Amino acid sequence: MTRDLKLQVIAPAMLAASVLIAILVLVSLSKVPSVDRSSRIPAPPEIVAIQLVVQDARPSPLLDKVATSLLSPNKLVPVDKKNTVMFGLENDVLPKIWVLQVGDVNDIGGADDMLSTLHKAGYKGFIDRGEVSKNNGYRLYVGPKIDLRILRQEKLAIEKKFSVKTEILRYVR
Repeated sequence: MTRDLKLQVIAPAMLAASVLIAILVLVSLSKVPSVDRSSRIPAPPEIVAIQLVVQDARPSPLLDKVATSLLSPNKLVPVDKKNTVMFGLENDVLPKIWVLQVGDVNDIGGADDMLSTLHKAGYKGFIDRGEVSKNNGYRLYVGPKIDLRILRQEKLAIEKKFSVKTEILRYVR
């Protein structure tokens, strides 16, 4: 086969293949499915405003029946300033816990006022009912914390800002 004969046979075959591919592409592009947007969209949900009632979740400390708290004053001991580990686990594989005792008051109103002042300053704390100078009273704590270094920083800041004497206590299981 001569070269001219090869070109005469191959050129029409390539032209036919190109035309066939072009027709297939045009046919596939022309059949774009149309989307019926009016019947496939669900109806909008009916949204009704509700009124939320916020209640104080904290039980009243004035109740005669006082629940034993996790951080009861019976299980809090002063921190040994020399040989204290800053963080870690107890023998029962739970974290060591420290709290900062900020004050003792005899009435719940004073304790709530102190606690709200601390909350406004950015400290998280709680009130516990216990014996205060031989009378039933309320102790105010900041914490609990699992890192003694953070609590020591908060101790210095609270003593400076509020002019109170505080004490770091460790929860003993």
